[in-house]
Amino acid sequence: MFSIKVKNLKYVLFMITAMVIPLYFTDFRLKTGGVIIRLSDVLALFSISIFVLLLLKNKIVIKYPVGFNYICIFIVYCFFNALAQVGLTKAIIATVQWVLILFTLVVVYTNAVKDPEKFRAIFIKTLLVICFFTLIYHLMHGHLTSYKFLGDAKYAFALTGVILISCAYYFDDKSYLKPLIFLYPVILLSLERKGILAFHMVAFFISSSV
Repeated sequence: MFSIKVKNLKYVLFMITAMVIPLYFTDFRLKTGGVIIRLSDVLALFSISIFVLLLLKNKIVIKYPVGFNYICIFIVYCFFNALAQVGLTKAIIATVQWVLILFTLVVVYTNAVKDPEKFRAIFIKTLLVICFFTLIYHLMHGHLTSYKFLGDAKYAFALTGVILISCAYYFDDKSYLKPLIFLYPVILLSLERKGILAFHMVAFFISSSV
């Protein structure tokens, strides 16, 4: 029974970690007491809780991205910078937030290296779903262009395009380019200038190196 529960927990953890970063590019949030709580924040904390539970039971092995020790120096910098500007209490709060973000990345990385292809597929599909619903929302509200009314979701279009074209080049797999047939016009219609510029710069450098 316990082994089944562990297997289920690992599956849930894998699914959440594959979706949690794309979900930061959505407007799923709740404002309460002056604090904005994102769905992605809740899922990140949930994934950390499951991860720590499995780690304590020796059912999972933690893995760190290359160069993670250098990122830890960034945490020290953030603490002393905040301490000098806003005081000890807010410095501690800001540092804890950064620690949670970085630990979430460790949890995501640990699961990503277990099954990279499946992880990548869920990651990209989640982004495509976010793009689809963001587009539908704006079209339903009469916005044929400028898809900027769902907060950070406006970045999802170009981000997804960059990831697709990067995967097509890195893995030498043209199938990643198929969604771009539909996504590219939407990237242009989004009128998100930084996103459009980033996508075309990546496309230019990749096409130049082929």
